[in-house]
Amino acid sequence: FRNTPNEQMQMLSVFDMANPNRCYRRHRSVVPQQALALMNSGLALDQSRKLAESLAMELDAGEDTEEQPFVVAAFETILNRSPTNEESSICRQFLADHLDVLKSKESRTFAPGGTAKRAPSADLVQRARENLIQVLFSHNEFVTIR
Repeated sequence: FRNTPNEQMQMLSVFDMANPNRCYRRHRSVVPQQALALMNSGLALDQSRKLAESLAMELDAGEDTEEQPFVVAAFETILNRSPTNEESSICRQFLADHLDVLKSKESRTFAPGGTAKRAPSADLVQRARENLIQVLFSHNEFVTIR
């Protein structure tokens, strides 16, 4: 993508995009709009869905009820480390709880919006995985350069 004073990516402006007129220096800030931008970004949604599908195929997980390999693969791919025991437990609990919510007839489906090009998976197990990946994309270790 081009990054000039006249041609800037709107998404990056939320994340304090470097100013091309100032030797690409940037100031640091953490604002709620950054988390909201990631959660609602069509790019983040599409990539979450794509990565979840890729990891599931790689692991040949399919309908497997054991989510530990998927959680480990997700952490290693996104955060470049294995999850702690606590993180692993929380993620597996999220997947189980989220699957229950998706199966519930009481859960409401919202009309799609935004710029996402990939539809969510029709398989509810896979959709829960897609949502976990999206959450990991918002993880502090993913969005912060140290």
